[in-house]
Amino acid sequence: MTSAKIKSLETAARKGSAKAQFHLYWLYFLGEGKRKNAREAAKWLRKAAMQNHAAAQYNLACAYDSGAGVAKSHALALRWYREAAKRGIVSAEFNLGVCFQDGEGVRRNLTQAVKWYRKAAEHGHAKAQYNLARMYAAGEGVRKNMPLTFKWIRRAARKGNARAQNYLGNLYADGKGVARSITKARIWYQRSIRQGNADARHNVKLLG
Repeated sequence: MTSAKIKSLETAARKGSAKAQFHLYWLYFLGEGKRKNAREAAKWLRKAAMQNHAAAQYNLACAYDSGAGVAKSHALALRWYREAAKRGIVSAEFNLGVCFQDGEGVRRNLTQAVKWYRKAAEHGHAKAQYNLARMYAAGEGVRKNMPLTFKWIRRAARKGNARAQNYLGNLYADGKGVARSITKARIWYQRSIRQGNADARHNVKLLG
């Protein structure tokens, strides 16, 4: 980006353009056209987030989660994940599920974790689909239901999630939530192995 474009962006950001503020955040965060500066990046990110810029709200939540340019705060991360989720950011829905499952920034609540994982899962988020399936399998925050475990694990596996592919192999090998099939178990283990999953490599050996 040319210096003229950067100056134009800074002018727009100072005048209150959330889009420009978010763009300026990235320049400082990545060190492109600006000296890399996490605190300055967070300053512009917060300004955009305060104007309901959804992506800025999500990235600000992540900044508070990791302490990038701001004091680490799970409570503030939760706040901004909520705002981003309201505006349809699927990864924010997933991260809210993680917050409630792990009790980060909020009291641990598995029912709420299931709620947010389901929202993200229904929007096609593979990790949310995997986590939701595992909660159905364990009966955490929801009644244990192996057919629903299979449903969500298969969706995540088809999206290429290696852990889900391994777990789907387990379901087929054990006949849980689905008719037992060693052939299908082997197929899913092999798909997971191709992604470097060591558990799948061990499990396929157990099939003989």
